[in-house]
Amino acid sequence: MPWIRVAASDDVVEGRTYRTDAAGRPILLARVVGRFSAIDAA
Repeated sequence: MPWIRVAASDDVVEGRTYRTDAAGRPILLARVVGRFSAIDAA
C-alpha cells in the first residue's frame, strides 16, 4: 500500500488520538513521546 498523507504533524497532539480517513478507510493517529502510530479504526 502506498503512503497517503492524511494529516499535518501539528494536527496530532501529543498523548491524544486523531481520527481521519486514508483512502476511505477510518484510522486513528497518535503521537506518543514524539513518535507517530496509526491503527485501523473500523
